[in-house]
Amino acid sequence: MAFASLRIGAQEAIIKPCDLCEDDEDVNWFCKDCFQNLCDRCKKMHLKIPNCRIHEVVSILEGLAITKEAVSNLCQDHNVPFSFFCRTCDQNICSKCLSKKHKKHDFIDIHEYQSELHRMLDSVINEKEVEEGEMSKKLVTWSEFENRCRETLTTNHAVINERVKAIQLAATEEGERLMKSINSQVVGQIAEAVENKEKVEAKRGFFHQEIQTIKRNIPLQTTSTLSPFVKTSVSRLQSLKPLSLPMPRSTMFTIGSINKDQIRDMIGRDGDQRDVSGPSKI
Repeated sequence: MAFASLRIGAQEAIIKPCDLCEDDEDVNWFCKDCFQNLCDRCKKMHLKIPNCRIHEVVSILEGLAITKEAVSNLCQDHNVPFSFFCRTCDQNICSKCLSKKHKKHDFIDIHEYQSELHRMLDSVINEKEVEEGEMSKKLVTWSEFENRCRETLTTNHAVINERVKAIQLAATEEGERLMKSINSQVVGQIAEAVENKEKVEAKRGFFHQEIQTIKRNIPLQTTSTLSPFVKTSVSRLQSLKPLSLPMPRSTMFTIGSINKDQIRDMIGRDGDQRDVSGPSKI
């Protein structure tokens, strides 16, 4: 009897005939309790049987996935489920393999090994999530610094204009020079803040994407794929390094006393820089 085929993406899966009537037409269902393929007609009959009414019948696609996973968890040499992991050979083995080829090897219970792998991966994920959180704090710091720079720019302009008016024509040229100087420095600092924000955001986004991608794929792993998946994931996560940025430094404006002989001191001095203070300091 010919087997039906079903194309899934770029692969073609072979579907066996109905396990009840052995017909290969309309085999669209799979009973998870009986582990049987069912055609449309036998599915209805199957669910009418008293002992089978509570069985869970799913689509044949889901049944193929279940069958594939069950096969992947079996030892290919002895057709029994894996029971141990051989550290010496770095592979899953069954109890028969252990008593023969792996008798004197370093081995561990398969479930204990899987728990160990999960703990190892969780540890690295937690470490990187902490680093991601620290980058979020840095992003807040640079945002606050940018706002303070913008406020400084506005405030300094107002103060400078007031001082220039107070000393009239004698201070006009010095005031213009000072405003240009502060503009040049503070605008440059704003550009620095924006650039560093983008760097932190990009780095944090990359960390987040890597972590979430690994988290989404953890439940998809089978007994055979879990070990290489975890090792690859740990290597990828450990290769991620947090971003190192310099301490923000802002230009401070200091008001001077009015003195026609000391125009620069009367208007103020530019160029003084100090560390950003406050709870968000990097």
